[in-house]
Formats: sequence, structure tokens, C-alpha cells
Amino acid sequence: LSFHKRGGSSPRSSMQSSRKRTKTEMASGVARQASKLLTPRLVAKRTGVMCCDIQERFVPLIKNMDSVVLCSKWVLSAARELKMPVIATEQYPKALGSTVKEVKAELEGAHMFEKTQFSMLTETVVETVKKQENVDTWVRWCV
Repeated sequence: LSFHKRGGSSPRSSMQSSRKRTKTEMASGVARQASKLLTPRLVAKRTGVMCCDIQERFVPLIKNMDSVVLCSKWVLSAARELKMPVIATEQYPKALGSTVKEVKAELEGAHMFEKTQFSMLTETVVETVKKQENVDTWVRWCV
């Protein structure tokens, strides 16, 4: 990226209107370019998804939980269409309830695990991850 001083001539300035770019517009352009460099592209056949503790008990407690549920359904639906492996956990379901019904409907064929520790990466989850030999990237979301 290069910036030209006001009044300087550049190939770009002759093609643009006479309006000068503000500092905010320049910063926005820099941010867009940086995000292209810093955001890796996911490859479906090498990516899996992990859905962590999207449970009934949290529905009234988490702000915008309806958006969490909607986005969870969307990601899980995409994962199914792209044949990506899915791992889901429930934190102590006896006390916190099971996975939200709308999300659970999208978890058909997923590896499901109950857990009592805070981390999603229980021994059985780690074993399951290791068995997914072609997967080197995992997308995870939690409440």
C-alpha cells in the first residue's frame, strides 16, 4: 500500500474524482488489506467444527442467545453440507439441560460428549480430534 501526499500526482489521483481521501478512509483501506493477509481461508475437507455447551439452561442467562442459536444452526448446517466433522459437548446436562433443541436437530451424526470439566478438550474429545487425520483446523464456538 502506498499513500500520496495531498497535491502530489499519482496514477490513482488522475483516475479518482477531485475529492481527497480522509484519514478514516485511508485507515479503512489499510484494515481491509490487512484482513486479507491475516485471515486464512478455510478448506472444508481439512476443517472441523466444535459446538461447545449451547444448552437450555443458558438461554435466559446469555444476552442475544437467540443469535447464538441461529448462528449455531447455520454453521452446523453448512458443516453437514460440506461433510465436515462435528464435535459437540454438553456441560453437566443433568443440571444445565441438554443442547438447545433447534441446535440439537442440526447435530445428527455429530460426535456428542457430556462433560463435567470446564474445558471442552476432555480426554475423549482430544482422542476424537486425533482420529480426524485429515483435519488440521477446528472452528469452535461456546457460550
